[in-house]
Amino acid sequence: MYTYGLGVTKDYSQAFKWLNKAATQGNPEAQIGMGSLYKNGWGVRKDCYIAMTWYLRSVAHGNTDAMNNIGYLYKNGLGVPQDFEEVFLV
Repeated sequence: MYTYGLGVTKDYSQAFKWLNKAATQGNPEAQIGMGSLYKNGWGVRKDCYIAMTWYLRSVAHGNTDAMNNIGYLYKNGLGVPQDFEEVFLV
């Protein structure tokens, strides 16, 4: 909600607070949210390596959206070396 301003004023610090709380408790959707904050530099220093770690946590729960995001990072060499083979393995 806070990340995109859905029903509330957009507030990345609140987004980080609540997503981090849920993500560290194992919520795969919140883990994707944390990855997105870091991938885009929304309210945090942009860091695609940290984004990748959050996406990997979500993938551990079988989240296919996180798999897609990891493929995007590999395809574009963001936070990881560009690797087109890995894109298809994710």
